[in-house]
Amino acid sequence: MSLNVKDIRVIMLDVDNTLLDFNRCAVLSAKAAGEVFGFEVPDTLFQIFKPINDALWRDLEKGVLTSAELFDIRWQRIFETMGLEAGLKVGGKAFEREFQKHLETVTEPIDGALELVKYLAGKYTLSVASNGPYNQQVGRLISAEMMPYIGVEHVFVSAEVGETKPQKPFFDVCFQRLSKTLGTLDPGEVCMIGDSLSADIIGAKEYGMQTIWYDHDRRGKDAEGAGAADLYVESLPEIQHYL
Repeated sequence: MSLNVKDIRVIMLDVDNTLLDFNRCAVLSAKAAGEVFGFEVPDTLFQIFKPINDALWRDLEKGVLTSAELFDIRWQRIFETMGLEAGLKVGGKAFEREFQKHLETVTEPIDGALELVKYLAGKYTLSVASNGPYNQQVGRLISAEMMPYIGVEHVFVSAEVGETKPQKPFFDVCFQRLSKTLGTLDPGEVCMIGDSLSADIIGAKEYGMQTIWYDHDRRGKDAEGAGAADLYVESLPEIQHYL
């Protein structure tokens, strides 16, 4: 499969691990939250945080879990796995609230992300499609100096939209709002760029959009679901060679 570049009017961008390094932001935010509660979060956090967090977000994408339920159980499950007694005394919900507070202000752009956003904004209308808390995502994009190239009216975050990516109703809302400012918009005129095969690439492709898979975790072209991508890249700067 390949991109039909001449048809593209809108670029839809994922945020976490596409524009911003969520993995790094999560570690820094967890350590900052630990300091607030008086205990040190170990350096081994990420090896435990990532698989638990990824599994919970997959359940969210499938509609098995709500975002409120995810945030209620995420850190309690991580604490139990790590055997962090101090964390268990604080409680997962309390730690989650502090973690979210720090996550709103920690910005770690992916290499080439700001340059890519500036480049694309000169050629296309940009929008953002992301799961997560609205203020968190908007705040981090502002800190990363990307919002002027996107515009708040084109930021679609599950907590504010009321639907979860990659479910069809989520994309329905995105297109309804985009059409208000751009006129009639066909899914084939939108290209989704993201790191998640399930939430970004497969979901967007099923909706009729064109897709670029940024393989942030280096899973390789043969990863399950990779065939849904019209273009495969291992770094963001590569995209400028195609769009």
